[in-house]
Amino acid sequence: MASLAGALAAIAAYLAVVTLDPRFTGPAYGNDVWFEGDLPRIADEMTHRWAAHSRAPVHPLFSLFACAGVYAMRSLHMSPPYAIAALIALGSACWTILLFLVVRAITPSRGEAVLFTAVGATTAAALFWMTVPETYVFGSATMLAALWMLVLAERRTIPESWFVVVSAGTLAVTVTNWVAGLVVTAARWPRCRALQISVNAFVLAVALWSVQRAIIPRADFFVGYSNEQRYLGRAETRGPARILTVLFAHAIVPPLRTRSTDNITGQGVTTFRSSIRAGCRRQGRHIGAQPRPVGSRLFPPARTRQTKVSAVVVRELVSEFREGWELVARRISIGCAVSDHIVRDHRGR
Repeated sequence: MASLAGALAAIAAYLAVVTLDPRFTGPAYGNDVWFEGDLPRIADEMTHRWAAHSRAPVHPLFSLFACAGVYAMRSLHMSPPYAIAALIALGSACWTILLFLVVRAITPSRGEAVLFTAVGATTAAALFWMTVPETYVFGSATMLAALWMLVLAERRTIPESWFVVVSAGTLAVTVTNWVAGLVVTAARWPRCRALQISVNAFVLAVALWSVQRAIIPRADFFVGYSNEQRYLGRAETRGPARILTVLFAHAIVPPLRTRSTDNITGQGVTTFRSSIRAGCRRQGRHIGAQPRPVGSRLFPPARTRQTKVSAVVVRELVSEFREGWELVARRISIGCAVSDHIVRDHRGR
């Protein structure tokens, strides 16, 4: 069942990536278009080891396995777009299989595991990020692997080396994802052993980075080169309420989609009600729109945006959060009802 789910996810992801408009991955049009993602940069770094790889300090080993995978597929005479699609499809398959294994371990029946895996694969986060060249599907898969390792360790004896590899894997894709590896290790092992396993995982990541550095010379070290603190506490996040809405509501059910006209270019724009930005709707615009000048009426510079949260904005946040959670609760209740029906039918047989 897990293999079937992974195969279906891989087919869907592959078809989505190969049919993606190439302008989404082109530097002239694609930057910050897909929910402010870095699709052009990711596609370039996956296909060229001599690319800038400017985000290597945040994604320590992504360049290594992404370039290796794409180059291996290109050696089979696959063109770069199809090689990228195949790699994304592989990541989507791994993510779906790991999700099924984790859910199956904590649910009483296979039907429930299938149901919740299907729900997970059709959430907004999965639909938007498993279908484009990005790092999220691989980072999420490593975190699911850490959870599965913890569940598996409760049923059988797992060597420490497995935890070292899994912990290093969570660090490999995104540095902040290492929290999953550290927590899983601390939950399973005594304090001293957990510390030793974590140190070994870090050493393994550094060793693999040295290999990456030899192959990809522009990939900087992942300690001391990052400046990610500039993204913390920014005014346009509009506070904890909006951040929680994005994390726990919009990641499951997408916000409201609208259709409007760009007041600068006059072209059609497909937008989602902004989850993060204050005073702008930039989350997904039509690819045919021309690049906007800095300081335009539609997208004013960040320094000119209003950061004071009025009572109207607070009411809008509360209403949006409530609407999102009502949709989430409705989906969960439907899933539970179907699950109960499956269990009763199974017992009746």
